[in-house]
Amino acid sequence: MLALWCCAIGIRTIPKEMASPDLTVWLAALLIQSIQYAAALVVSLASAFQIPASLLGARAPGITTPAEQA
Repeated sequence: MLALWCCAIGIRTIPKEMASPDLTVWLAALLIQSIQYAAALVVSLASAFQIPASLLGARAPGITTPAEQA
């Protein structure tokens, strides 16, 4: 994720004289590709810090836990 962001920053720092529309597409592609890594980091941190489920979101209707089914 950080490598993709560093590459995006590098593309962004190219002087305006050498810039072209395809660099904007590359910038967007790099940032879009980093989304999955950012999501994995968030899930990993949520798992590591034992965040209560109530802080992550509400339970979908109709879903029961194994204890409730017994």
